[in-house]
Amino acid sequence: MAGMTTSGVVWKARLRKLTSFRLLFACAVGAAFGVWALSLFVGPLAKLAFLPLLLFGVALGATNDDVVLHCPHCATRTTPLARTCAACSRPLRS
Repeated sequence: MAGMTTSGVVWKARLRKLTSFRLLFACAVGAAFGVWALSLFVGPLAKLAFLPLLLFGVALGATNDDVVLHCPHCATRTTPLARTCAACSRPLRS
């Protein structure tokens, strides 16, 4: 990443988050719960809201810079809202 600008590094991290199974699975579970809660009031029409809720959740998760899934220093997996890496003890955000 020596030649990449700061915005290039940020967008690379966002694209990496966009393809993360953990993020996609969490958003799918959240969208399913939202549709279930909505179906209590609206009925079967709530099933139409699953895909928009899923896409909205994925877009929010991929663009949120507080969600760091991999350490930028050692590339180990981290918990999404961790402040420091458990492997190298460096801060995840600058």
